[in-house]
Amino acid sequence: MFQLLEAAVMNHQTDIETTLTKALELDRKNYLLPEEKSKVAQLSADWKTLQTTLKDLNDQCFMGWSQHMSQPKVKVVHSTVQTVTLVSAMPPSPGTSPLGLRDAFSSKSESLMPADLDKSAVELIDWLTLIDQMIKSNIITVGDLEEINETIVRLKTTKNDLEQRRPQLDAIFTLAQNLKNKTGDLEERASITERLVRVQNQWDNTQHGLEARQQQLEELLSDSIQWEEDLQATERMVGQSEIRLQNVLHVTSEPLAPQLAESKQFLQELHKGQFTVAAFKDLSSKLLREYAADDTRKVKEVTDSINTSWNNINQR
Repeated sequence: MFQLLEAAVMNHQTDIETTLTKALELDRKNYLLPEEKSKVAQLSADWKTLQTTLKDLNDQCFMGWSQHMSQPKVKVVHSTVQTVTLVSAMPPSPGTSPLGLRDAFSSKSESLMPADLDKSAVELIDWLTLIDQMIKSNIITVGDLEEINETIVRLKTTKNDLEQRRPQLDAIFTLAQNLKNKTGDLEERASITERLVRVQNQWDNTQHGLEARQQQLEELLSDSIQWEEDLQATERMVGQSEIRLQNVLHVTSEPLAPQLAESKQFLQELHKGQFTVAAFKDLSSKLLREYAADDTRKVKEVTDSINTSWNNINQR
């Protein structure tokens, strides 16, 4: 029964692993939709679970078989150069599949290749993780045009660095494929595929994070430019209103009628100015709401100062 199950899995191994490899390649070129990426990840997880289950069954079969076997016969032959141990009738150790025995005496260089894959993958993942941390920890002062521009430039430089690293990602995929071609062990092949999925997912997440943050900052830059223009117009209007108020409140010997006319005109100007202040407050509220994860103290302090000055004028 176990042999039939193993044979069925082996019959589908090439097709499934080819599908996963092609899917990862398409994902690496950004050809997959989010829902397709999710299905690929699920297929990879299910395939690894199936192979792990098959390995456990394989171990149980070998353990039951080895209990009924006689002790292995070992003959030791000595020479002046080395000691060679000849092993006969040695049952496979638990966890070693018949296909895995074929690679039991692979060369030292080949045995180091999985470690090379791990090292390359970990180095790339660590570098990508540093970029993620940089993006999350980089807090921008909302409304500071110079700081926003400088940060956008740095993000573009980081994106270029990411593209320069793409050959390293390609090399990891090539090394992984070579490893898979050299082993028939189902668990090892599944483990290699899992590493590739991890590297590809981290690459995709970092790339998406860079692009999303750059787009956000470009929108913030546009909003901050508009906010700065509205701020200057509002400050100019408030300053002029404060001067007009002082003139209206100044006691003179002029006839009452001209003073009343000037007061009426001033009230009309205040009414128009209310639209300017309201538009500025709305834009400030948008910045405070949409960019709350960044430093919004400048916008809040400036807006509060404008509101205080405007309210003082209207209360007089």
